[in-house]
Amino acid sequence: DEKYTLQVYQILKGLMDGNIKENKIVNHNRERILSLIEDEITKGHDGRIIFKCNNICDEEIIQKLYDAADAGVNINIIARTVCTIHECPNLSVMSVCGRYLEHDRIYQFGNRVFISSSDIMSRNLDHRIESFVELPGYFAHCLTKDLLEQYINLDSRQNGSIVVWDMKDDSWIKRNIV
Repeated sequence: DEKYTLQVYQILKGLMDGNIKENKIVNHNRERILSLIEDEITKGHDGRIIFKCNNICDEEIIQKLYDAADAGVNINIIARTVCTIHECPNLSVMSVCGRYLEHDRIYQFGNRVFISSSDIMSRNLDHRIESFVELPGYFAHCLTKDLLEQYINLDSRQNGSIVVWDMKDDSWIKRNIV
């Protein structure tokens, strides 16, 4: 909304007194992500989480993802660079590098899909103003879900312009994509 955008601009430019919290423009992404993971934990084996981001190294969120995997939630992590989460039952980890440098951050919790400017790092979650927006509309929702599933299911039918590594037993194994 226009008022919100102006308020963010004024705060960032130092034109408004007070701090971000007083003006209700505080980054709640950590709490929101933790809550969304918790929602999937309550679904157990019917829960589904997919993260596609550049980096995932925030200990609190990683621990909550391990808790979700222990509860039976099916989790796929697609991380391009820094990744400190390890594969375990119900949780797979892969790295994808394509022809073009990718920076999209897409997070799926059950049937809800979000785009974000934030990776899963404490500096992004705690010290920056970052967006974390739920995609409205059936078309955008389906398109994003299809894109995520395509990454997870990359195989030899895809072209050779994408390199994929899967984490197996704490080691990265290059997937053979012809």
